[in-house]
Amino acid sequence: MTVVSGKKFPLLGLLILFLSVSPPLSAPSRGEGGFGKIISPGLEERLQEEDRIRVIALLRDGQSQEAPAMAAPRQKELALLRSRVLLGLSPDEARPGSLPLNFPVLPLEVTAKGLAQLQANGLVDLIQEDRRLETHTRQGLELIRAGQIRSLYGGEGVSVALIDTGVDYTHPALGGTEQGYGFFPNNKILGGYDFGEDDPDPMDNNGHGTTVSALAGGLDTQVGDYIGGVAPSAGLYMLKVSRSNGSIYSSDLIAAWDWVLTHQYDDPDRPIMVVSVSLGTANFFSNEYCDEANPTEALVTETLAQAGIAVFVSSGNYGICNGVSYPACLQHTISVGSVYDASLGVQPGEDLVYCIHPNSCVATPSATCPYGGSCQDLVTAADMVPCYSNSGEILDLLAPANCSYVPTMGGYLSCFYGTSGACAMAAGAAAVVQSYAQSNLGRFLRVEELKEALETGGVSIPDPKSSRSRPRVDIQGTADRLAD
Repeated sequence: MTVVSGKKFPLLGLLILFLSVSPPLSAPSRGEGGFGKIISPGLEERLQEEDRIRVIALLRDGQSQEAPAMAAPRQKELALLRSRVLLGLSPDEARPGSLPLNFPVLPLEVTAKGLAQLQANGLVDLIQEDRRLETHTRQGLELIRAGQIRSLYGGEGVSVALIDTGVDYTHPALGGTEQGYGFFPNNKILGGYDFGEDDPDPMDNNGHGTTVSALAGGLDTQVGDYIGGVAPSAGLYMLKVSRSNGSIYSSDLIAAWDWVLTHQYDDPDRPIMVVSVSLGTANFFSNEYCDEANPTEALVTETLAQAGIAVFVSSGNYGICNGVSYPACLQHTISVGSVYDASLGVQPGEDLVYCIHPNSCVATPSATCPYGGSCQDLVTAADMVPCYSNSGEILDLLAPANCSYVPTMGGYLSCFYGTSGACAMAAGAAAVVQSYAQSNLGRFLRVEELKEALETGGVSIPDPKSSRSRPRVDIQGTADRLAD
């Protein structure tokens, strides 16, 4: 969430500058983009200006893509399939990226010649863009009525995987010590991987991942206004997807989702049942499910849902009134927008504005914002939807995010907000609900059951900019719904 004052771009909480000024794209139909295999428009045109681009190839697999087997023999089959494709590509023209174990997917960095070779390969079904993503930047526990349910269950017996910029596991809220020492894994951060740098250490290189981890399930450090995350008893896993330069790509997101599937039961007493993704794109919004434009991600997220893993994704901070960002637009994710958790006066401040997309219905032209659009909330109140929070027909839930006192790398932030925080809080709430269900119903909820319970047990909140109402997470209301 970017905020500006004058002609500077200061960070307020954790604020990330937008990367481009291109208008939002609607989800294209399959077959668009020139060649039959290329479903993301503009790839060939980009190669006229760039030496290499990043793409994802969905391979022609003999088995059903609806529910691929996860056994080691199946993974060997897929490795062989990828090897056969790579044999048909020139190494200098096509360089592979992170390779998922469980899916017929091949991420590549290609030249124009490499892209042509990929299209000509009979084992390649579809080619899509490897999208660039960015982070979507008062606990609100009272607002979501965490109370007694959180105290009794708190995510016990459940783990949450966060896909983000890494985690500071030396922080006392995340298993470290007050002196700033810590190890990975520990009693709070149970495992993970760094897909951005391809190494086993997911130490944060930004701060964003530490903050959303603490919101979802951090320990109470009794510092300031922080009293722990929504699910303080849950285990946490961190899948870092950001590189040293801050760049994040959808191929790394896919690799992280694949990792979750493989490692879901690493701790059988605390399986991964929830994933939180506070990431998205700045120039792709959709008011309908975007699976056709992103078939690889659609396959992976559907498989996660079949495995009982609920994937929560931030809707985006661009002020879009009729669409959510990718990957929140995928059908088998649960998209989350934000609300204020209290009356906070003018937000983000008297001399500050939220930087949003100029195509927003509430945008005011701004020469100082990276995208050229801005908004400001002159009046705020609990359960009011901020002007920056993306909305649309397929938005699923709302959760509080403004304004959290929360841990970050090496300390605390006095005010963290954005749909990033809302997504993490909703994911933490889901962990608490799953813990409650396991204790009281004797089983975890299926993903569709969990989503329905959160929606029907939530509080309906109107968003004036989109003329829609959406349920705001209410843990007690959800527990009451399950008890009926």
